[in-house]
Amino acid sequence: MGVVMDIGANSRHSAVAPIQLLLDVLRSSANAHDACKLSTLTNATDLGEMELFADFNGSPEQLIREFATTNILGLKIDVARYCFICVWPPKCFGSAMGVWRIIGETDKSWDETLLDQIIDFPGIEHAAISVDEAMDLENLDHVNCENFPWGHWRLIAARTNS
Repeated sequence: MGVVMDIGANSRHSAVAPIQLLLDVLRSSANAHDACKLSTLTNATDLGEMELFADFNGSPEQLIREFATTNILGLKIDVARYCFICVWPPKCFGSAMGVWRIIGETDKSWDETLLDQIIDFPGIEHAAISVDEAMDLENLDHVNCENFPWGHWRLIAARTNS
């Protein structure tokens, strides 16, 4: 069973710092010899229609820079078995969410103090830790204190910026 970090960023630029933070945390908990598998998102409209990712040759830092400076749809960084980061664009796969969604999963746990670091980054709407899957937020166009599913059975902890 995985533990998921779910982050909503208001812009591509505001997504970069949380992506790097999650990468650093996952790398520190993974074996040093584990190599990352890197991919770019190629399709954000239909999960079943075509291949979603294309391989990216380079380092994780190069992929994050590419994401920050180009119009690639999103990315995936597989750090180790059951440890990864995915970044999805706003309103992808039929979602109503108007934010960049950063999903980090680990087979260990996320330290709740990460939520405070993440929510303090500029442009972050929400950050949540849940068990097994990301929170069901796809029907919300944005997340705030009033509409967040605080009673969801998978929720461990969360922070919102409004």
